[in-house]
Amino acid sequence: MAMLSKLRYFRLLDDRGGRHALGDIAVALLKSDYPVVTDLLYRNSEGEQMMLPWRAVKGIDWRHAQINVSSFDSAQSVTKESLRKVVLLRRDVLDALVLDLHNRRATRANDLWLEEDNGKLLLKAADTSSLALLRRLSRGLFGGRPSHAAYDWKYIEFLRGDPHAVRNGAGYHMRIKRLPPGEIAGLCSSLPYLHAAELLTLLPDEIAADTLTAMLPDRQVQVFGELEDEQAVRLLARMRANDAANLLRRLTVESTKSFLTRLARSGLCCHNPSLPSK
Repeated sequence: MAMLSKLRYFRLLDDRGGRHALGDIAVALLKSDYPVVTDLLYRNSEGEQMMLPWRAVKGIDWRHAQINVSSFDSAQSVTKESLRKVVLLRRDVLDALVLDLHNRRATRANDLWLEEDNGKLLLKAADTSSLALLRRLSRGLFGGRPSHAAYDWKYIEFLRGDPHAVRNGAGYHMRIKRLPPGEIAGLCSSLPYLHAAELLTLLPDEIAADTLTAMLPDRQVQVFGELEDEQAVRLLARMRANDAANLLRRLTVESTKSFLTRLARSGLCCHNPSLPSK
């Protein structure tokens, strides 16, 4: 097992003596239960951000804290825009709120555990313990053993706190949709409202509508206000008439009128006769 808290301080070294500090690690979240590392991010001597594919890696020298690569010739420059579509362990996953779907709880990824397997490096678990924080503060000198709070990644969904991340093509497991709407609503109650809105956006509309209905009134309004208008209209149309009406009554007059107009134009509100009138 390798900890990100230790791996983040490694350097990349090629056969010609080229050396760069490892900046971040890209993973393919949706390819398997245990995401494989696809690229290594670093800055070249000109300060330009570069992405080196994992296939250039020859091996990891744990004793000397370095990753040996054949060369840096296959590295490509990347922009901030292109990096938005990539999942990076340090930037996106470390310290992120994660949902442990096996134990039905929300927690925070204080460290990440990776494992070498047949020339690949796989993301295996999220460590949520206080020991993981000690490990990070000590740069891996203390707390090197796996803790009891290391949760198997195949039961993990991580959230960025950005309801628009789903639309932008960010990677998610999508396993959350297997839970009953009432349990999902319970998880949402323990999350910041932006994370809860992001979680709702992960769900198919029919499940999202039932989950929104099951939320407490104040949280329901908070989450609904962060949804894109198109999705909000679709969920309103799928809710029972009384539930949709109760939600709309808690919005501002302007918002209520706007959604009623959108519903009418879409032709989706014909089965909701008790919605408040304009």
